Amino acid sequence: MSFTNRMFGVEIEGFNVSRQTITNTLSTLVAANSISRGWIVKNDASIINVEHPFEINSPILYGESGLREIEVVCREINRLGARVNKTCGLHVHVDARDLPTA
Repeated sequence: MSFTNRMFGVEIEGFNVSRQTITNTLSTLVAANSISRGWIVKNDASIINVEHPFEINSPILYGESGLREIEVVCREINRLGARVNKTCGLHVHVDARDLPTA
């Protein structure tokens, strides 16, 4: 499996934009074929002392097209006024089943 076909997913944490606003924006992006279905917006209790904390979970993504989806989502939540602080994180999950151990 080459890197360009490797499966991965991300969790993007932030605040300052309501979950409903982000959900509506993601639905618009899906309808415009800018991103695939399966992006999920959740509350994130680990982000403290802020208004409207959120976590966006991607579906399983692949290669460069997946990287483009992340770019589109990040651009849109930035446009909506999303913010981060030291309690926010970006988590990347990479399919490593075919990589050697040890």
